[in-house]
Amino acid sequence: MPTLLCTLTYLGLISSCGPEKPFSGGFEYRNSTRDELYIVGLSRFKNPMASQGPGRLGARGKAAMALQPMYFPPESVLTWKDARGVEKRQTLWSQGSLELVKNKALVLEYTSEKRWKVFFEKIDYL
Repeated sequence: MPTLLCTLTYLGLISSCGPEKPFSGGFEYRNSTRDELYIVGLSRFKNPMASQGPGRLGARGKAAMALQPMYFPPESVLTWKDARGVEKRQTLWSQGSLELVKNKALVLEYTSEKRWKVFFEKIDYL
């Protein structure tokens, strides 16, 4: 029994030292513009719902998702379509440049400058 416990502890330490970190699974997309957007995908998340995003995001709208805990990738690219249907991409974070904050939702906000801003925030309804 002690050998099994040591093995499980060791495996837990190894898995938490990798490039991906545990994440609570809360997402909120915010659109601060007067344009409707369509979220095409968020790369490197293994959960299909996380990688698809909410789809349509209305003008000045919000969309939230409370998913199961998952691993947070070291980098990610968001793909979306603007009001004219033109597909665009933006790297949101790269190789750990965004520090994971446990028990807070990942917020992806499309700003009036037409760029995505990413941060963590406590959101009560998630």
